[in-house]
Amino acid sequence: MKRCFLVFLVILGSHFSNAQWTLQQCVGTAIERNIGLQRNNLGLEQTKLNQEQALGSFLPNLNGQVSHGYNWGQRIDPFTNQFATQRIQSNSLGLSTSVTLFSGLQNLNQYKKAEVDNRAQLLTFDYQRNQLALQVSVAYLNVLLTQELQASTELTVNRTKQQVKRITDLVNAGNAAEGSLRDVEAQLFSDEASYISAGNNVQSAILDIAQLMQLTEQEQRNFNIKADVSSFNIAEQIPDLTACVQNALATFPQIKSAELSLASSNLNLSIAKGGMSPRLNMSYSYGSGYSGASKVLTGSPDSLSFPIGQVFGSNQYVFSLPQAIYTVDDYATKPFGNQLRDNVNQSLFFSLTLPLFNGFSNDVNIKRAELARADNELTVQQTKVQLEQEVRKAYLDVTRAKANYEATQKAVEASHLAFDWNELRFNQGVVGMSEYLDARNRLQQAESNFVRSKYDWIFKRKIIDFYMGVPLMSQP
Repeated sequence: MKRCFLVFLVILGSHFSNAQWTLQQCVGTAIERNIGLQRNNLGLEQTKLNQEQALGSFLPNLNGQVSHGYNWGQRIDPFTNQFATQRIQSNSLGLSTSVTLFSGLQNLNQYKKAEVDNRAQLLTFDYQRNQLALQVSVAYLNVLLTQELQASTELTVNRTKQQVKRITDLVNAGNAAEGSLRDVEAQLFSDEASYISAGNNVQSAILDIAQLMQLTEQEQRNFNIKADVSSFNIAEQIPDLTACVQNALATFPQIKSAELSLASSNLNLSIAKGGMSPRLNMSYSYGSGYSGASKVLTGSPDSLSFPIGQVFGSNQYVFSLPQAIYTVDDYATKPFGNQLRDNVNQSLFFSLTLPLFNGFSNDVNIKRAELARADNELTVQQTKVQLEQEVRKAYLDVTRAKANYEATQKAVEASHLAFDWNELRFNQGVVGMSEYLDARNRLQQAESNFVRSKYDWIFKRKIIDFYMGVPLMSQP
């Protein structure tokens, strides 16, 4: 489901509108700077190039050829078709093109496969982005959790300080034993240590999310999260499990990506089978050339007659008709432009190739493609089963989280009543310091459990929204 996890993020972020850094900002920064996603973008560009290359396979190629050379020794000049023994300069120029007219539909299937692979790469990017968003959201909630736990320990420290002041006044007035003061001071030191530890946990949580966002050192120094989750509605109903499963199976990117991989393997099988088909190609060439041995007459010949016999009886010579006698100086090399025009040659060929035997390569390619298709079929099934199991586990987790949240909420209320009662009795001198501190520690533990269960419920509840594909909502 394209950008499906961002749906969850926006909804969850809508409960944290007072944050200096909202969840959307944290996720957006992490996605923008993540190296893995940047590499995935490069892979996406690669699939686009593969698609462009597959489209080009439908088009004829076009190649130009130019040569310039010299020849010594006896040879037949290709342009005069005569023997030449002197050094000859020659040039040739030409254009050639060829196109595959039929190849078992391999070109068409290769283009379809490249298109499917490109869509699958997009879904892979969506899936990886969702996983990164999930990590950032967990880290974000962990910051809020540690901040609230720190605030809780701060309240405890302040509460203990008030008791130290009160008991100090009582000891000075002679109305309390000094041992009670030492006990409560020891508890104050312990509470302050807990507060320092809680602060360290906050800084550690902030560092975790800052690293996911790949913030610079300067940005980390200025980075902080403050949020209010009081607007979260504990009473909202959990969606139906069947609806969650059906929506996830129909929309999530990992399912669509697996299905596209199966479609790609089917096309790859068709390509392999196309290797068994005859191939029909057409080629055409157009060219011309120049030869230094190509001569044309430029001078005027001498006219000479030769004796060819004698008249019987008179012995008078009989001469031949006048014949033209040419010398080397009467010839000149035929001009370059004229030769290019006169030596034009063209050819058109059709060729049919029948794959009779190729060392079992075609058979092996088909069997490999069939195995890959079978593997992708199992991958689709496995991905669906895995996603359904994840949804069912998330549904079980959210029901438990809600029950735990409600139970810890009641525990906090009961612990507050118990502490207030023990504090009143302690102030009245009815119970001792140990009973008071025991009630206070139980309250602190109950508050800590409540804070943890609250964030656990928030996150797991919104995970269900994520599986349901809840539409985007604007922040209040």
